[in-house]
Amino acid sequence: MKGISRLFVVTLLAGGIVPVMASCDQEEKGTTDTAVDTTADTPDDTAGDTSTDTPVDTTTDTEPDSTCSATISGTVGRTIGTCPPGIDGVGTLCLSLRTDCTDGSTEVTSTTVASANMSYPTNTVPFTIEDVPDGSYQLYGLLDDDMSGCDDVTTGDFYSSTCLSVTVASCEDVTGLALIFTSKCP
Repeated sequence: MKGISRLFVVTLLAGGIVPVMASCDQEEKGTTDTAVDTTADTPDDTAGDTSTDTPVDTTTDTEPDSTCSATISGTVGRTIGTCPPGIDGVGTLCLSLRTDCTDGSTEVTSTTVASANMSYPTNTVPFTIEDVPDGSYQLYGLLDDDMSGCDDVTTGDFYSSTCLSVTVASCEDVTGLALIFTSKCP
């Protein structure tokens, strides 16, 4: 070409193709124009190129990479053996889903129900625990009757002396659980 010769350079940057144009104000002698193949290689490409192009995944994941989760629900009641209530039998219901019933540090998730009324042994309180991954667990609970908190059983609190086994499989919800408080802290 006379006058201005142009050379097109194709640069690959992070999976994208960016054309860059370089121009010269002087004629280059002894050069010939060559075409640059910018088409994607395909298996039936017969130009002698045996490499294959790997497509870049540009889709955005809408689902988190974590496992799915389920909801467990049921009721909590108490036996007549826990009468009379330590204070008034109304308090915060504290439920803990654990891998080991006797070890609070193995808690997977928990929930509380404020103003749970267990003043009579026939009262039951509904509960729901959400975001539970697949696995085998022990459901532990206590009614914080003296408002000292969910961390420790203190005077007047009802609690479960044995835990209720719960298994979540295939991320399916578990319903109809019935935890019964059989003990009361003196």
